[in-house]
Amino acid sequence: MDTVAQTIAKIELYVDDNSTMSSSETLDLYNKIYQRVLDAYMWTFLQKEYTGTHTAGVVTLPSDFKYFTFNEEEDGEKSIVIYVGSNFEPYKVIPFDRRREYRNVKGYAYLDAFARELKFTVAPDDTAVEFDYIYRPTALDTTDTPILPSNSSVIYHGMAMDFFMIDNTPKNRSYFEEHKKAYGEALDALILENFNLYGANNGII
Repeated sequence: MDTVAQTIAKIELYVDDNSTMSSSETLDLYNKIYQRVLDAYMWTFLQKEYTGTHTAGVVTLPSDFKYFTFNEEEDGEKSIVIYVGSNFEPYKVIPFDRRREYRNVKGYAYLDAFARELKFTVAPDDTAVEFDYIYRPTALDTTDTPILPSNSSVIYHGMAMDFFMIDNTPKNRSYFEEHKKAYGEALDALILENFNLYGANNGII
C-alpha cells in the first residue's frame, strides 16, 4: 500500500502538475478522495467496539463515531442493539423521531445526533455499555498510509478524476472518463475484497 506521498508523486507525474496546485492543496485533494472512498461503503475494516458506561441513561459517543452497525438479525430483519451489563442485555436502537412512543419503556435507546449522545428510554440499572460502530478516520499527512486493505489506485484515479475541475485543460478533460471508469472498477474491487474477507454483514449505504 502506497503512502500518501507516493500516491501524490504518481498523480503529479501523470498530470504533469508541478505548479497549478500547492503541496497543501494536493494533500487536501488526497484527503477529499480518501474520505469519499471511506464514505462509499460500510467497510468492515472501519468497525470498532465501544465499551464504557452510561450516566443517568446517557452515553457520550466517542469522538470518531460515524454511525452504528447492524449487529442483530431476527426473521431476516437486521437491527442495531446496545448491550448492557455483564450478561449483555440487549437494548434495541429506535429512530430518534419514535422516542416518544417508547418513553418510560425499558429495553430501548436512540441516537441524539445533534448532542452526539446515545440515550436510553429508561436508564438501565447496570451502567456498563457496549456496542459496535463505524469510525471516521482522521485526515492523513504525507507520511501516513491509508486504512485500506489494498488497491490504493482507487485514490489515485479519484484524484485524477477531480483534477480536471481544478486544471480544466483539454488534456485533463480528455482523461476524465478514463479515470472515472478506473475509479469505479477499483472501488468495486475493494468492495468485493471486503465481502470475500469479512462476509456479507455489511452493505452499500
